[in-house]
Amino acid sequence: MLVNGPPVQQNRETLGGSGVMDSANQRASTMSGPHNVRLSKVVAMTTVIAVHEVTDVAHWLSSSKRAEFFGAHGMTVRTFVAPGGGNRVGVIIDNVLSLEALNEALQGADAAEAMKHDGVDPDTVELFVSS
Repeated sequence: MLVNGPPVQQNRETLGGSGVMDSANQRASTMSGPHNVRLSKVVAMTTVIAVHEVTDVAHWLSSSKRAEFFGAHGMTVRTFVAPGGGNRVGVIIDNVLSLEALNEALQGADAAEAMKHDGVDPDTVELFVSS
């Protein structure tokens, strides 16, 4: 989870008084500051590359639908185009909880709407997971 605000400060009492995280329970500290968020566990995020074809690269690049869709699912994206032209494009998707979660999000009606608006050919989508 990304939280804007002051730096995280560990609370020794939350960590069992030792100031060291209990790896068996993976307890996390309470964050001080205006957010007062308690983390229940540490979650490893992954990065995914997606490549696909679009009908109009200029329209795809100018569209805000992609960022809106991924942002609503807690992910961020960076766009890429082929330097020689063509209609094949790519995105790097950061903050992906799991490939299963990404695939589930991509099956939703909001994904279909965003892809249609952006001119994405869904049959050409290929995903690559960081190793």
